[in-house]
Amino acid sequence: MNFANIHYISADRIGPQEFYSKTSLTDFPNVGVRGEYTANLLSKKKNDIVDERLRLPEGLTETVLDQTQSWLSKIFKGGNINVEALESNIITLKLSSDASGNFYKPINVGFGYSYALPIIVSGLIAKKGEILIVENPEAHLHPSAQAEIIKFLARVGAAGIQVFIESHSDHILNGLRLSVLEKIIAADEISIIYFSRENETLQIKNIIVEQDGRIETWPDGFFDQTERDFERLFNI
Repeated sequence: MNFANIHYISADRIGPQEFYSKTSLTDFPNVGVRGEYTANLLSKKKNDIVDERLRLPEGLTETVLDQTQSWLSKIFKGGNINVEALESNIITLKLSSDASGNFYKPINVGFGYSYALPIIVSGLIAKKGEILIVENPEAHLHPSAQAEIIKFLARVGAAGIQVFIESHSDHILNGLRLSVLEKIIAADEISIIYFSRENETLQIKNIIVEQDGRIETWPDGFFDQTERDFERLFNI
């Protein structure tokens, strides 16, 4: 495990921008805490080859740019990306929500694309033994996109990158369980830790996921609000 090389993406990501700065890559290329270097990194490393375990067959090539586009399309059920380095120290990044070939400024496509992009790029460039930390991967994402992005992160973890995720979304949890069921990642390769407070005492519980994706022991307060709401709505 290489604790010197940590890809960390905070919940406070920069979101859509008009332009992005073109800078030299650091000794440890990363998208930045807020994803501020994503466009620059994508421009500089677009022709790098992605680990075969993370490649989608629908990608035009095995490169970072094409695989980023493929994952973006998979997560959002359609999507495209264009990155262009201008003569000045500026990079333009344009997005499309379909395969029409019509590209738009990120602000006109939706925050979800800009919030997911740093996660996708980080996962594709991370090397075996490195660490990827993502806060709230669900931010600005539709439930179906949340389920897909956690499956992507499961594949990143299965490829030998240590992935830490902080989340409050039951869609992220269920997507992870489905990743086990679909054999994207083995049950013994994941660890779900639930923090709660009981009688002013911090409780830390390890949630076990079975090989079929089930959770046998479901602690009180652990993603059970939907069930509680249904009990009231339907007088169960």
